[in-house]
Amino acid sequence: MTIPGHLTHYLDDLELSRTHLAQLLGLSVRTVHNLEHGRKRADPNVLEQLGVALNQASQNKRLVSPSLVATLTDCVTQVASVRQLVRQSLH
Repeated sequence: MTIPGHLTHYLDDLELSRTHLAQLLGLSVRTVHNLEHGRKRADPNVLEQLGVALNQASQNKRLVSPSLVATLTDCVTQVASVRQLVRQSLH
């Protein structure tokens, strides 16, 4: 999943402010802005937290669309796969 474009779309659909998302993720608003516009790459932990935060926001707003859930699920699955590969390479 690429963050630029998608993040803007999800934030708008969920009526979630960048400030609130930054608070949920423990990031600065500037970092969220940079992720949103492709100026910064997210590490696996941030991607996982982002997936959880957007999924929770969508459930709270009752705007769960199948495509959003599928995208977030795919993102979290990819992060888990990367973590597993890293763990295996360290052992």
